[in-house]
Amino acid sequence: MLDEHPVRLEESGRPSSRTTTIVCAAIFGVVAGIATTATRRNSGDWAFFELMAKYLTGSDGLKIFAYRHNLQSGPVALVAVRGISALGGSAVREVVFALLGVSTLAMITRLRSRVVDPARLFEPSLVIGGIVVMLWWGYLRSWGHVDDALVIVIAAAALLLIKTDRRLAAAVLIGVALAIKPWSIFMLPITFSRADWRERRLAPPLLSIFVGVILWSPFLIADPNSLKSMRPAILLAPDSVLRLFGVHDQNLPAALRMGQLLLSLGVVALAVWRDRPYGALLAGVAVRLALDPGTWNYYTATFVFAALIWDLCESKRRLPWATIVASALVLPDWVTAVSSTGHAVLRLTACVGALVVVFVPAVRSTTDLSEPVRSSDRSRPTPDRSAFG
Repeated sequence: MLDEHPVRLEESGRPSSRTTTIVCAAIFGVVAGIATTATRRNSGDWAFFELMAKYLTGSDGLKIFAYRHNLQSGPVALVAVRGISALGGSAVREVVFALLGVSTLAMITRLRSRVVDPARLFEPSLVIGGIVVMLWWGYLRSWGHVDDALVIVIAAAALLLIKTDRRLAAAVLIGVALAIKPWSIFMLPITFSRADWRERRLAPPLLSIFVGVILWSPFLIADPNSLKSMRPAILLAPDSVLRLFGVHDQNLPAALRMGQLLLSLGVVALAVWRDRPYGALLAGVAVRLALDPGTWNYYTATFVFAALIWDLCESKRRLPWATIVASALVLPDWVTAVSSTGHAVLRLTACVGALVVVFVPAVRSTTDLSEPVRSSDRSRPTPDRSAFG
């Protein structure tokens, strides 16, 4: 058995999880480099982030979010931008983005290696899925959105920490994510444990909120108007799903962003409560994409990564179908063969499909992830023994 004789796997010539991680990291690193080159578009929004990072360290830095309502990144993201800029030029930036992407995949690989035979790690679902998400990762670099990249990294790290029953550490990371990108608030429920909620109650999510408030408090104290940056004015993209339902720039609801975040939060909480932990992020991001006025490609990178987590940690299929289908439906903006309405329809299909995959029992194909697979124990987790706690 895997947990009793971990050395025998390597002695028999079968690849260890460490070897698999190194090989996959090399493959994904090459793909990340190719994707970065293929999606290059000057510096994207990086120049804007650098300017905001400089303002942050200025005399009125604590009031930057009150003055710049179009700034959707938190203070931690701006500090990261400042640090990357101090290290060098675009070459350093590309290396940092590539490392963040490969590190995220490595953590997902480690998450998977804790629940299945390491010999199964180097299989189509991981290799194909990893290559697909690395291609999308190139858009994060081309647009310079280190904030979105860091949130994805934290999401993967938090899942790994939760799997090893370190919920409070995961909660701290999610609290930091709140100061990177406010929309990451929908990840709060993933640290919740249904199995022992009476004892621990909401301690981990509340800890995340506490950490987020501490990091934001200097700016809110300096100027309460900093909260206005949580409701940025965003133009409605021609291919937004909202246009399918008659929403236009003129009648864009003022409370749209708040409703979007609350609904995403509720969907993630429902997924965790119903023992769909590895589908929680996919469901939450699907709701966000369906209700977001913007349709930027770096949004899709998060969606595809969430689909890969589902494929690797929940699905028993050999091919990462959720990742592949998500990529095929949420097309890049340069695919001009499809009209704006067509893009919106495909995006809506992807989002609804993600929710169906996560919540409809007949569609789900899962395995017990609470411990390594044994021939004597192949039953699914019961409500009293959740795979996530």
